[in-house]
Amino acid sequence: MLSETLQTMLPIRDNKHNPVIKVCPLLTLYFHNGHLPDTRKAVSECAEEFLSLFKDQIQWGIVGVGKPQAFNTFPERASQRYLDSVDVANEDGWQIYWQSDEPEHASDCGFQAFGSSRQQSEELGHLSYLSAHFPLHSALSDPEALLALALRWCKRLKPFHGYGGMGIIHASDRFVAASYEKEEYALAQRFPALEVDYPLKHALWSREGIKGGNWLTILSDSWLNKLQSTDAQINLPAPFETHPYGDGIIIRAGQSPIVEDRNQGADTPLYNQLAKTLKPIRLTTHPAIHTSRGKFTRQAFEEWIERFDD
Repeated sequence: MLSETLQTMLPIRDNKHNPVIKVCPLLTLYFHNGHLPDTRKAVSECAEEFLSLFKDQIQWGIVGVGKPQAFNTFPERASQRYLDSVDVANEDGWQIYWQSDEPEHASDCGFQAFGSSRQQSEELGHLSYLSAHFPLHSALSDPEALLALALRWCKRLKPFHGYGGMGIIHASDRFVAASYEKEEYALAQRFPALEVDYPLKHALWSREGIKGGNWLTILSDSWLNKLQSTDAQINLPAPFETHPYGDGIIIRAGQSPIVEDRNQGADTPLYNQLAKTLKPIRLTTHPAIHTSRGKFTRQAFEEWIERFDD
């Protein structure tokens, strides 16, 4: 799914030759009511499915509050045990991380989920999220397999919105990630179909508008109703496909993700067409990714959100 040019650029490494930026297939889902037992059960089922596929590659995790801990020190079904018993009245909510590679390195695969507390969910309408990325050369790099997994997870979680495709993977350590924002920005400008993903931050700003579309775009029925109220319709011709999951749809933009190189004059007409359809429900305000002094300032990130507009 990646051009030879992009493959030769990756991974981007630091001065110690450690990988700090990679590109992998990813899926990110935002959902309401992260405090409810049924929602937490759905998240734990997704986590267990992820671990059943990639546990041999996972090196560390965080369950709740704390520092990264070696994966082999966790009990069996640690995600389920934690989510079954977590205190949802705690204002910090809950969180899970399972990652390969070191926290200071961009990982080949990882799973993270954050749930808002009862008060944040019910009184403030805060979103929760689940995000996973998969090894570039694995079963989940197959487009049909990634779509099938997205459908399974959407049926479980009933997400509010989300997206999937090829994404830029940065180090889990936020200070390392911030240090290589310039390189991430340059990669995103050259290959606009690569998702720039900071779901903990996006969840705060995507309650009234979706982040945008990609190869897979997940929309709950509420977004479809909003599109209809603005006279916009999900009426995208082939090679677009729509896949219902019970409480919404997944839009697939072509058979596989398109990662075109702007430096070679390549265009993304499918993503441009999708962006035009989704524009009435897309968010318009988003702060800087790291700091206002970085490359992805507020203005730059909002321009990135609009990157497929005509």
